[in-house]
Amino acid sequence: MAKGETIKNAVRNWMSRADGVILEARKTLEDDADPNKSRCQKESFKGMTALKVFDQSDIISKGDPYFSRKLEPGFSYLTSLRTLIIKNCRIAAPDAIGKMKMLEVLSLANCKLLDLPQEIGELTNIRLLDLEDCHHSRQKFNAIFPPNVISRWSRLEELYSKGFSFPELEVFKIAIRGSVHHKQSNYLEVCGWVNAKKFFASPSLACVKPLLKRTQYLKLSSFEGLRTIFPHQLADRDGLAGLKTLEISDCADLEYLIDSEEWKMPPKLKSLGFFKCEKLINVFASLELMQRFDGLEEVSVDSCGALEYVFNLKIEKPAFEEKKMLSHLRELALCDLPAMKCIWDGPTRLLSLDNLQIADIQNCNKLKVLFDTCVAQSLCQLKKLLVKGCDELETVVAKESQRVTVDIVVFPQLVELSLLYLPNLAAFLLG
Repeated sequence: MAKGETIKNAVRNWMSRADGVILEARKTLEDDADPNKSRCQKESFKGMTALKVFDQSDIISKGDPYFSRKLEPGFSYLTSLRTLIIKNCRIAAPDAIGKMKMLEVLSLANCKLLDLPQEIGELTNIRLLDLEDCHHSRQKFNAIFPPNVISRWSRLEELYSKGFSFPELEVFKIAIRGSVHHKQSNYLEVCGWVNAKKFFASPSLACVKPLLKRTQYLKLSSFEGLRTIFPHQLADRDGLAGLKTLEISDCADLEYLIDSEEWKMPPKLKSLGFFKCEKLINVFASLELMQRFDGLEEVSVDSCGALEYVFNLKIEKPAFEEKKMLSHLRELALCDLPAMKCIWDGPTRLLSLDNLQIADIQNCNKLKVLFDTCVAQSLCQLKKLLVKGCDELETVVAKESQRVTVDIVVFPQLVELSLLYLPNLAAFLLG
């Protein structure tokens, strides 16, 4: 298969020139013909154990486009079959397909399907499943699949169906639970979409919304025109109820996290990450927004060239109820942020970083102070502190005011301290 070529096109090209073991069924059925005469009888397949490809795509009907027949039991003898192509058939309970353990390519294009049997999950070598222009007795496409079937197709590379029509989508990635990188997650990644407006306006978004309700790990990548993460088009207010991890990468037009103060945040969200979002100025634009993310445990921001600060701590509303924030934060990673002058903008008395264990700050060249004493004194659980390549950093800890008297700053749980390539560092504690 040529580089960049889909399996579907590779099969077509190979079929046009193949000399291997292939059985092609070609027949024209008149309106009054008996469809049963076209059936491949059970005994016919007994001696075909070496058959690799069965192509029944060129049968033509001049009447009903669907033939009233089931796949014959004789198909179960085709144990070496790698490719099965059937078109224009009415297929009910094709149990025999599930016995073709070696099957890699299954095309049922333009067939009428009833429920697929549980045995279809035995096709653990399947790489391509083509259900384009299929019709079925159920209203929802995913209803024809028995439970826990798709999750067993770990080698599936290409899936074609009438109800999945994102013409500009380059990659749609689903990692089944038990995969190496996301063992505990229902993982959904959508990337390569040329225009965010087209994505959210697409009627096919209805195919994704049911997945969002169960998704624990969501990654959005390479969107153009995506200015905010939680637009109303993405999901209803409870549509991300199970979300625990959200990652956004290579979204060049992203400016802010959310476009509405009334929007309900995913209640289980624990981890939030941004990577290569060049227009992102801050992550939390207001104290009110930070309060709604109070359960966050991990925050990472990497390679966001315009970001000036991460947390806005300025009190803008007189009636704002003051309470400690970020009390669950365990890990903070900030890397390659050339415009960031401070991590928190505003008074830090509302911060409670009692659970912060890891702080990783790298290549933030305009950052001059890492913590003030108010923040530093709350870091009783800090175990790892890495500061590297911050050219203008003058001190790790600085007093807020010369008039403030503070106790000695101690990190009682610190086991790893790395201060590397900091040419302007004058002191660990200054003031």
